Amino acid sequence: MKKKILNMVLALALTMAGLMGTGFSSSASTQTTGWDVTYDGKGITSSYDVSKSTITSVMPGDTVIFNVDYKNTSDKSADFYLSTDIINSLEEKNIDGSAANISGGAYSYELSYTLNGTTTIIYNSETLGGDNTTVLGLNQIQGTLKNGEGTYFDVGIVPAGGMGTVKIEIALDGNSQDNSYMEKLASLDVRFGVENVEPATTNTVTENKSRTVVYEVPGGTEVILIDEGVVPTSANPQTGDSPLPIIICSAMMLLGIGLILWYFLLTKNKREKVA
Repeated sequence: MKKKILNMVLALALTMAGLMGTGFSSSASTQTTGWDVTYDGKGITSSYDVSKSTITSVMPGDTVIFNVDYKNTSDKSADFYLSTDIINSLEEKNIDGSAANISGGAYSYELSYTLNGTTTIIYNSETLGGDNTTVLGLNQIQGTLKNGEGTYFDVGIVPAGGMGTVKIEIALDGNSQDNSYMEKLASLDVRFGVENVEPATTNTVTENKSRTVVYEVPGGTEVILIDEGVVPTSANPQTGDSPLPIIICSAMMLLGIGLILWYFLLTKNKREKVA
């Protein structure tokens, strides 16, 4: 039995502005956008639209924040999952869609979620990009394995009527990103998955779910690969279960065996007397 993950993919993008001459300067600013993702027990809907997902004219030193509220409007608790996939980083693509080939610019990237008043940081790195030439820029937080399998972060169990918030914060370093980073485009997909959490019951079939830890990001947060669940097994009788039905059944079985033996003895004695 597979663990059902209902996916909602949201495409985010930011574009770097072009510098107007060598004497151009600008103070760092913060640009924020956000929307909702809602699970109603049957599927996922969102208030997402392209105008909210794209932040334009970003300058070196600026900070970009994407906030996504994930809500559970169903009548059951639900387990939410999050995955991020980098489509292209600033090092790979120009605004006009043509390929770019630059490196050296650093980012500060933080991915976190807040649920029940508690904020959990999934990934926090102040050195994305920079001198790392093996994996460029935002590609260092890629969420899909090379074989195409999707990986997820668990962002908590949301009770019926509850809500959590995912925050993606990207700060562009003002010193390492020079004119070569101007008029560049970065885009990433944010994927939400969700599954109902069944209430605990006694004497029922239970499913052991298999979640493989693929690796850990800095800070110890586990990256999970959702596998097929283990074959369901029946639960053992609970300590508080009444033994009376078992005792009665055993007594009736013994009584039946006794009556059968008595019948055979009785018929045997009659045959002996006749003989």
